[in-house]
Amino acid sequence: MGLLRRNFTVPQQWQGRRIILHFGAVAGECVVMVNGKSAGTHFDKYLPFDLDITELVAAGKDSELLVGVRSHKLFNKRSATFGKMIAPYPTGSETARLVGIWQDVSLLAVPQVRVADVFVKPQVRMNALALEIIVRNDTSAPRTVSVGGNASPWINRAGKDIDTAPIPAGSHGDISACAPASSIPPASGFPAMVMKTSAAACRYGVSTSATARVLTRCPGLKSRSCWASPVAAITPGRPS
Repeated sequence: MGLLRRNFTVPQQWQGRRIILHFGAVAGECVVMVNGKSAGTHFDKYLPFDLDITELVAAGKDSELLVGVRSHKLFNKRSATFGKMIAPYPTGSETARLVGIWQDVSLLAVPQVRVADVFVKPQVRMNALALEIIVRNDTSAPRTVSVGGNASPWINRAGKDIDTAPIPAGSHGDISACAPASSIPPASGFPAMVMKTSAAACRYGVSTSATARVLTRCPGLKSRSCWASPVAAITPGRPS
């Protein structure tokens, strides 16, 4: 088991709140100790998890966090029925050797009575949003609460069209754009169906004015002349 240790201090103004240790993701079996006492365990690779350490720490005082991690592979067990199956956990070729804390770890202070989770379910036919809300009460007495909220239109600060966005000075900006297939004209030499079914029928570029455009990428379905060296287009009719 690999061990990671560090000290931290819970701010005095957090007195009376629940203290939560939030892990973005830990690959492997994770054992968490706070001030020499068990705070919890977790076994996964990709998902976040929370541990309530309120009873293990004191506001305004230093605390010690110790996190131990074991590799998933230590838990491999060959199936008696399916001999090639040895992993009792989800696997992925690009993350097979991922072990340890690989996302952020945060210390949070939350109210004793709070919204713990929200699941938003769009109901398109009814033009409505349905919400499932989990409210947690960590006090010693029952509570009656009123839950409310506002639904507001999404404010797109990038602009009103699909391909305009501000780029800060001395930095870079990312733009994602999507157009319906019906708005993409057929390419010369290829069936119209190709343009509607292939994701390669896109044209990427950066425009600083109505007349100036600097192409950064242009797939072969639009015009092979955009490439420094022409490549063969892959289409449903020509898979290779």
